[in-house]
Amino acid sequence: MKGCVGWVILSYAMYSKRLCKGYRIIDDYSKKAYGREIAERLGMHLNYYEDPFQYENIRTEYKCVLEKNKEIDFDEILLVSEKLLASCTFIRSNIASVISSILVDEFQDTNELQYTILSYIYKANKSITLMFVGDVNQAIYTSLGGVAKEKKELEALYGTSDIQSYDVLSSVNCCRHIDADGIICLSVAIQKVFALLNICVSKESSLSELKASFLMKSAQE
Repeated sequence: MKGCVGWVILSYAMYSKRLCKGYRIIDDYSKKAYGREIAERLGMHLNYYEDPFQYENIRTEYKCVLEKNKEIDFDEILLVSEKLLASCTFIRSNIASVISSILVDEFQDTNELQYTILSYIYKANKSITLMFVGDVNQAIYTSLGGVAKEKKELEALYGTSDIQSYDVLSSVNCCRHIDADGIICLSVAIQKVFALLNICVSKESSLSELKASFLMKSAQE
């Protein structure tokens, strides 16, 4: 979300009919307040826990209110960003020219628009390092639009056959239970992970910091 605001909206709003005459970004609190106000105006009596936006007439009126007030919410940030990248080749080329890596954490919670936005940027410069980290078996936000794409789906969307899959979890499982020789096992496991991801560790401090984070996580478990 921040990436879309910083890289797309702030720099290229003048090319959007929706934003070119000014805009204001509203938060979820304001969105919910609008939803309640619209429901009340339409004579709909909702209980405290009921989501106003489950009703189409409220969603339609809400969009009209935003346009009238020159406002966009978090969902529209993605929509406007996708439209700008789709319609303006120079925008995606400009952004892609200054990006060396795209790293997506917990990619199974990424929605379709987010995948598409990243694909526009990557296709504009395929020298960008593309990396997805996550587990399709831990997709817990599907009800909120999260899509756990398989390797073949990602390759088709991003137009590449170079996406490689690594089972990093098995390399660090020995960190779950640390015994007297745990530090040695931990060091070996971390080095295996670095090798899998083709990462060169140039400083011992980097490895030490990663060891510490693993130790802290294991202690908490």
